[in-house]
Amino acid sequence: MIKTIRVLISSKKFFLEYKSKISVETTYFTDGSFLNGTAAYAVIEQQANGYSYMKVRQSLLTPHAGIFNAELAAIKFAVRHASSKKKHALICSDSLSVVKSLQHDGESRRFLLWIPAHVGIVGNELADEAAKEAIKMPLMMEVPCLSAIIKNFHKVEAANIKNTLWQTSRTFLKTHNAQLKRPHYNENFTRDDCIKIARMRVGVTNFSTRHHFSGGRSPECTQCGTTLTVEHILKDCAISGSHANLEQTLDCSNENTIKFINEALKKHNLLYEV
Repeated sequence: MIKTIRVLISSKKFFLEYKSKISVETTYFTDGSFLNGTAAYAVIEQQANGYSYMKVRQSLLTPHAGIFNAELAAIKFAVRHASSKKKHALICSDSLSVVKSLQHDGESRRFLLWIPAHVGIVGNELADEAAKEAIKMPLMMEVPCLSAIIKNFHKVEAANIKNTLWQTSRTFLKTHNAQLKRPHYNENFTRDDCIKIARMRVGVTNFSTRHHFSGGRSPECTQCGTTLTVEHILKDCAISGSHANLEQTLDCSNENTIKFINEALKKHNLLYEV
């Protein structure tokens, strides 16, 4: 357990004055760093004499961890280190967002204090240097069980899948070198009509991309036995294709465009799968 000290420290002088008024046996300074997709942290302990400092931890975090994760992991280590020594400890961090997220008013032998960065507080400056140094060192990575890291991992993986899908797909926009900008839609189209046409134009629909995320097989046309894509449905399919130029088929200004798309999708039972 850790207790948050709700005091606004605005300068080095104020910090030293405040620290002299509280009774603790040791002081820790924590900091995190993030560079080129890599997060690391460091923890510095101020010795009892008040003049010497010691690095007690430098560590890398796993890929997909961010600066918030690094700052949080540093504080977590400082708490464990202080607990192992059974000492009253003051833990100083320059991450206001992390300190706020850990606010607690209960009784504790460990106190958490926010301090401003780069105002000449020696321990903070040393922790900052050590965290940046840790990124470049061949250290063993930690695997903190933080939900934010897991969520970020899945977010990055989903983005990679979508990017791969776009790079390897044959869509109207890529085939005709069309610009990725909002086209002029027919004034009689509803918002749902515009969304449907836009998705068909870029080739990214529920029915054509779902298998990338579920791990299943690519959908096939029951009539032709070929991969079911937007281009196949609107142009090449024997039961729904117009065999016309896709540029004309997906003309946003033509009132008949949405009618043709809906009729083609109905023949494949995909009207609500766009």
